[in-house]
Amino acid sequence: VDFGAWTGRSFEDLADDADWRAWNAARAFARAPGGETMGDVLGRMASRLLALRREAPADPVVVVSHAEPIRAVLLAALG
Repeated sequence: VDFGAWTGRSFEDLADDADWRAWNAARAFARAPGGETMGDVLGRMASRLLALRREAPADPVVVVSHAEPIRAVLLAALG
């Protein structure tokens, strides 16, 4: 996830940031300042996963990521 202006900052530093609270309350719609929404993350992840499937349709593929991108793809897959 591209966290833009929040990159490198601790959760403690962000605790009083209204944008941080908004992002945590509605991650599907909120955008990190100078960063991306979870919709952006999902689009990027889905595009790459579909490309991997086209490149190796019958081969097993292992994808390693952080929790948020995995959660976004899983929620989209589950509808």
